[in-house]
Amino acid sequence: MWMGHGDATDADSGIPVRRPLPPRGGVDPVGEAWTIVGRLFAGIVVWGGVGLLLDHVFGFSGLFLPIGVVLGLGGALYLTIVRLRQ
Repeated sequence: MWMGHGDATDADSGIPVRRPLPPRGGVDPVGEAWTIVGRLFAGIVVWGGVGLLLDHVFGFSGLFLPIGVVLGLGGALYLTIVRLRQ
């Protein structure tokens, strides 16, 4: 059964309940939190993967992977802070 934005189901009774919508022009705090988590996770995974690839290409064992993870986390934090200050 399709339930529009703002609808949820009570965990105990299964009865549909309506959640309040974010204010017009406002930001959904739950959605914003998941966006931040996703951005941090993606930065770590993508740049960690680049570091792993560089380790493989140049024959190192664990040199570029941690560098990529730290750079990915730093970049994701920077983008998150810039976005939240807007």
